[in-house]
Amino acid sequence: MTDFERASPSLQTKLLDNLPDAIAWLVPVSDEQGEIQDFVFQYVNQKAHEVTGEGFTCEEGLLLVADNQSIAGFAETLFDQYKEVFLTGITKEYNYYNPLVKKYFYVNRKRWENGVLSITRDRTAEIDAETVAREERQRHIEQLQFVTDSSLTAIGLYGIVRDPETREVIDLRYELINQMAERMTGRKAAQLVGRTMRETFPGIEKSGIWQLYKKLAETGESIQYHNHYTFDGYDLWYQVQGVRKNEHIVLSFLDITELKRSQEEKQQQAELLNSMLTNAPIGFAQYESIRDASGTITDFKVLLMNQMVAEIINSTVEEALKTTLLTISPVLKTTGAFDKYIDVVEKDERMEVDRHFGNHWYRLSAVKFGDGFILAGIDISQSYQDQSRLETINKELRRSNESLQQFAYVASHDLQEPLRKIQSFGDLLLNQFEPQLGLTGRDLIVRMQSASARMSLLIRDLLAYSRVSTHREAFRVVNLNEIISEVLEDLDVAMRETNASVFCDPLPSLSGDAVQLRQLFQNLIANSIKFRREHTPPVIQITCQVLYAGEAPAPLNEAGGSCYEITLTDNGIGFEPRYAERIFEVFQRLHTRQNYSGTGVGLSICKKVAENHGGTIVAEGHPDEGATFRIFLPQLATQAGKPDTGYAFARNTGSTGK
Repeated sequence: MTDFERASPSLQTKLLDNLPDAIAWLVPVSDEQGEIQDFVFQYVNQKAHEVTGEGFTCEEGLLLVADNQSIAGFAETLFDQYKEVFLTGITKEYNYYNPLVKKYFYVNRKRWENGVLSITRDRTAEIDAETVAREERQRHIEQLQFVTDSSLTAIGLYGIVRDPETREVIDLRYELINQMAERMTGRKAAQLVGRTMRETFPGIEKSGIWQLYKKLAETGESIQYHNHYTFDGYDLWYQVQGVRKNEHIVLSFLDITELKRSQEEKQQQAELLNSMLTNAPIGFAQYESIRDASGTITDFKVLLMNQMVAEIINSTVEEALKTTLLTISPVLKTTGAFDKYIDVVEKDERMEVDRHFGNHWYRLSAVKFGDGFILAGIDISQSYQDQSRLETINKELRRSNESLQQFAYVASHDLQEPLRKIQSFGDLLLNQFEPQLGLTGRDLIVRMQSASARMSLLIRDLLAYSRVSTHREAFRVVNLNEIISEVLEDLDVAMRETNASVFCDPLPSLSGDAVQLRQLFQNLIANSIKFRREHTPPVIQITCQVLYAGEAPAPLNEAGGSCYEITLTDNGIGFEPRYAERIFEVFQRLHTRQNYSGTGVGLSICKKVAENHGGTIVAEGHPDEGATFRIFLPQLATQAGKPDTGYAFARNTGSTGK
């Protein structure tokens, strides 16, 4: 028997009431079937009344549930806990918060004799202290996180992971990283904290970095290095500092990738520039002023020179860098060139000049650079030779053009005169000797007359083509409406005979040769009248629109600016699309002379006229569906962006509307 058991009941009660824990012993109350319906308090000490709070009755002889109906939910929870302990015999421990007294408690319940013994301890002060400590730790962590997040370097705090048996350092565990570390790794803190470094970044093994970190963790000797990390999907240059404190190490990383890449780019640019200066067919040299005590430039020191210049002065680069400009070429002082170089430096005047040196001509360019200048030169000897040859060719071309013009004169006068005589004699033979000639003789004379007429027409067309190709009047402003009006007047007879109609939109004025432009439109309209469908009067429509840069054909697009697209469409016999370019070639005909007269020169003249005016012409057509000719001509500079001007024509069998 213990001393407590030998004590009187009043003493036992006093001893139990003075304990710091609340003690209660409850015995189950069962129904007739043996089912536990409630628990009755058999004993409670004074402390038990304090921990339950007002509203909860725990007097000896009272029931747990039945006598606490005002807080039935709380009482039912306690009932379930007591019942589980009593029926299973398993001791249960709970930590809970009692809202009645607003305190935290630890409770231990176990089966004792024919009931359940409950011992409850107030842990509020302990938990409050833990909470304060935890909040303080959290505040320190937040402050540390704020400080590290404000840093421009990536910072990581790592716990040292050791082998439990050997205590060897086997890894580092992430405990904290700052925002810069998140940006550098591309991973959030939540993805790293708690994980180990070797697990997360296996590349540190291959790169050899792990040995540095392991040595730091084992010896505590701080480290500092920079590294190019090309593992785990990264391509980074960074500088690292690391220190150890107890079982933690701190690593700070400075991303120097851009700096390294910039250095590499500068190195590559320097190597490229050096390669260009060494191998380029351009002479390059840098000079620095040599001044006397008064500040006057007396010479220029060679600072830089490439191989080409060294070869020109019959020296090596190494030897040239030991000398001066006047030492290399003393004649510069007497020719005035030296003074020009001084002006480049003192007045910041750019100098460009052609100089003869040895057997070559060079184009030199000098610009101020610091207290000196940079000189660049290119060998233009070939250009001088080409220019001389070009002048010779131009003289020969001018003589050729003069000969061609003389030929054109002969063709228009001397060749035409014999043809006129042949035609005249043929007419005399037919008029005066037709009976004596007979049918055969008459047929021969007619054929001769026809051949001479065709030859005369061919000579005239060749003369026209020659004039378009070799002779051009000075451009002036030409009103195309007036050109069309004159052309229609000239074609009046042909239009009446074929009952032709011409409809023309307002046309602009542009810079050109009026005679050539008249040839262009006269040939096109005449062709549309000539190549008409049988029993179908010709109908010709002329329209105009402005095309802006990028919309015109290639030749005009390359020149830039806007142009006019003048379109002539007819309802004639048309042509096969495959002949769209062939029809502009000289002497090219798609039809026999028996069906359609002509020499095949007219459209060639049209194309040449368009090209002479900086434009072009294209054709589209289909058999029996008519033809369309699109003429592209540059706008006048003063008209760019302005609407077309002029007036419209509608001419039918001799009637004109304006």
